[in-house]
Amino acid sequence: MGAVSTFEKRIGLGRQGANPAPVTLDADDEALLKRLRLFARHARLASRIDLDRACALIAPEPEQAAEVYGCMLLRALDAEATRPVAFHPGCAAPASFDELWLLRIVRLFQSGDEAGARFLIAGRVPFHARRKLAFLAARFAHSLPKTLV
Repeated sequence: MGAVSTFEKRIGLGRQGANPAPVTLDADDEALLKRLRLFARHARLASRIDLDRACALIAPEPEQAAEVYGCMLLRALDAEATRPVAFHPGCAAPASFDELWLLRIVRLFQSGDEAGARFLIAGRVPFHARRKLAFLAARFAHSLPKTLV
């Protein structure tokens, strides 16, 4: 009971399963979250994509790279994640756990913490797809305009 109760206290969960307070995001994270939600909508409407094909895509224009890699990342994540990834449809909705998870992966790649990002990916993506999904996430993170960094 000691380790579990300490962990629960640290993350703010009690035995009743109370939800922790909503996470507040800064303006850059809000803008990136809106963009990820848009990519998630496009990914849900698009056909399934082969992960090898998604990784082989090369964005010809730097202005289009973020959109291409973002859409491919969300399409690949939708196809390869161990459970469905929840994205809220509205821009004003609070961030879901999955949205915060992906936002954190992008920020870790941007800050150069590749090991941390790969660790988070390993928790939701099967072994055979981890490397390719990390590649897409890193390409997306590095192709974002400097205003979203």
